[in-house]
Amino acid sequence: MQGYGNHRLIKPYVTDLKAATTQGKLFDLGAFPALKEGEDQVKGELIIIDKAHQKEALESMDILEGHPDFYRRELIKVKEINSGKNHQAWTYIYNSEINDRSKLIPNGNWKEVD
Repeated sequence: MQGYGNHRLIKPYVTDLKAATTQGKLFDLGAFPALKEGEDQVKGELIIIDKAHQKEALESMDILEGHPDFYRRELIKVKEINSGKNHQAWTYIYNSEINDRSKLIPNGNWKEVD
């Protein structure tokens, strides 16, 4: 996500960023969020990567996200907030059970977590 430290891994390949939503449940695990399947609205970013560097960007993100063990990468449906356009996009789904220390983020927006 733009504005967070790990964005540096893909920043050189980003051609556009769009505010977007998807369905799921977002949890606060402390230092980072966890997306799980669900019916709530989750807010985030649709990050457009230069086609020539998509493989490299995904490989970098897979390592960061611990794919396929910690998070698993999946194609999901996302909707641009401004235009309402639907897209298929890669995201990372948390691959473990949510425990008692994890908090549901009711508004689905990681950027608004204190």
